[in-house]
Amino acid sequence: TDHTSECRYLGVWCTKYRIPVLEQEIKTRVMQVIEESASSIGVHVCSVCIAPAFVQIVFTSDPKIAPHKIIKLLKYDTAHMIREEFPETSAKLKSVWTRTYMLKTLGNLSDQEIRAYVFSQKTRAETERPHTARRAVKGR
Repeated sequence: TDHTSECRYLGVWCTKYRIPVLEQEIKTRVMQVIEESASSIGVHVCSVCIAPAFVQIVFTSDPKIAPHKIIKLLKYDTAHMIREEFPETSAKLKSVWTRTYMLKTLGNLSDQEIRAYVFSQKTRAETERPHTARRAVKGR
């Protein structure tokens, strides 16, 4: 029997050190690159929310495509574009994105979990200045 199935996911990733660089032109270009990259591998983007320091995306894909590979591709393509088109921004960051990301199927994810993750990322950025601390440590 032939049948098709589709998996729906939510992915969230943050800028390195939660530095708010995803604004104005960069935000627009990140949205475009996400749409283009996803489309090129047959992934449908349902929604994208881009805040100054994080990206949240809901997408559907064929279950044969590993969702972590989709996130890695989107992070790679957007980071490459930022470095190429916005060198002044990439000069602020050694890496555009953190290595981590949150990825869950929507079937078992509550809005509260999403808000808690995003809030924890915002709170860390506001209360800590890891990029300053790291520079101090490297200067030793």
